[in-house]
Amino acid sequence: MMNLKKLFLFFYFSFLAFTASTLAEDSNDTVYIVTGTYARTYHKTPQCLILKHCEGHIMAVTSAEAKKRGRKICQVCIHKLVVSTRKNKDSTVYVGKNNTKLYHEYLDCNDLNSEDGYTGILFDEAEEKNLSLCKRCEEAALVLRGGTDHRDNHAMYLVSFAFILLLLILFIYYNHINKKKKQIDISDFKPEVADTRIISLFLQQFAKRDALKYTTHSWDLSMETGKKMFQDYDDFRNQYCEVLSQWKQKVSPLCPLLWQLVNNFMIDEEGGHEWSRHNIRIGYNKYVREWMIKHPDEQPQNMPLSEFPDKIRPKTIGKKSVVSFLDVVNVFKKCIQFRDDSLYSSIKSILKEKNVSYSAENLKCLKTLTIFTDTEIVKDVFGIIAGNISQHGETSEIEMSCNNGDKDGVEYVEIGILHIGSFSNKDIFDKKITGEDVDGAIASIKNRLRYLADFAVESMFSVKGKATPLHINYLVSNPSEKGMYTISEEQCRGFKYILTFYTYNQ
Repeated sequence: MMNLKKLFLFFYFSFLAFTASTLAEDSNDTVYIVTGTYARTYHKTPQCLILKHCEGHIMAVTSAEAKKRGRKICQVCIHKLVVSTRKNKDSTVYVGKNNTKLYHEYLDCNDLNSEDGYTGILFDEAEEKNLSLCKRCEEAALVLRGGTDHRDNHAMYLVSFAFILLLLILFIYYNHINKKKKQIDISDFKPEVADTRIISLFLQQFAKRDALKYTTHSWDLSMETGKKMFQDYDDFRNQYCEVLSQWKQKVSPLCPLLWQLVNNFMIDEEGGHEWSRHNIRIGYNKYVREWMIKHPDEQPQNMPLSEFPDKIRPKTIGKKSVVSFLDVVNVFKKCIQFRDDSLYSSIKSILKEKNVSYSAENLKCLKTLTIFTDTEIVKDVFGIIAGNISQHGETSEIEMSCNNGDKDGVEYVEIGILHIGSFSNKDIFDKKITGEDVDGAIASIKNRLRYLADFAVESMFSVKGKATPLHINYLVSNPSEKGMYTISEEQCRGFKYILTFYTYNQ
């Protein structure tokens, strides 16, 4: 099969040859001239009436030769040509009353003043009277027949067309070469740097800082005074609101849904704004304050849900009945942290829902993992991965892996989901692989995990038509991470999704 370079050269030289032959044909058509001293024109046909009345020898020459001698086309030949192209093939011309030295081909000619009157005569009569063709009519005739010489215009159009086509072929060829050059080097792919530090540090405040910690934990007694950590509810609320205000400008632009969750649970004073997938509408609001004023020796989490208005009070949460504000607080805690067996239970439920095969023993590595993150979004990601696994490959058998480690003093948990025996084999610059296809699984996962975790995949991909095992990073916290690099074939046992969560030190 002819490659693009050969095709380009074929079209280029073919059009050069075609254009040259056309120009040669246009320049070599036969016309007729008279050798007389005063002859200034050339004629399209030897039957031209003017040519018959000329004295001298009639010669057949090419139009190029005639033009070289300074000859112009005969006006009578122009007229005959125009008349022959009209629908009404009579040879009537028009002579104005005020100017009887010119004849006109067209009644709407600006130089023929119809208000002054005109006369229609035969062309032969105009010729016998030696009348000249009106310049405007001559120009109109030339336009009608396509220019001073239709062959010259035809050649010009061909040259223009060939030139435009040549530019188009050059453009296509240039883009092809650039694309081919790009595909040669996998180092051209760059991962997106989305540092997870801010979100990780923010969510850790709920475990390590007094003000936020006690929104999800019982109020401890002070070791020094033996009294509660806060004087009253207002003191408690003011302290945690002050901490949240310090984080708002950092967290809200990065993870707006996470910030909305926190805001609706902790800062919605009037109550009624929904948060979490359970659409809960109660949190730390004025109703909690009113109850605390009545019960100064109690803690907010002990408040019965019956003290909230019916219009915002949930009867059940996730099919479980709820009694106290503590039940609601526990739902919030599960929204910002995987702990105990919550990640294990969530993934197990997702895999079952998507009909993905797994070994119960293999999933045990997920137990007791503690990760501060937006758990609802992360569960969405696992749902996308499971759904993608169930749709691709001959089987949907998976293998889970969990690796804990430390990178430059930063603890991390790496979770791998391997779809055994399933390989991509797509070109590495396919939009579904690069993440440019907004409807693809890679793009969906990447958009959800941004600022929450690093994201990568491993599989066999096509590099210059050759199956190659690659590791591809899409989201990284470390700017020095490569985008793509090869891995061993032994290491590549299928399509593997890799999510890495970090715990930064305060």
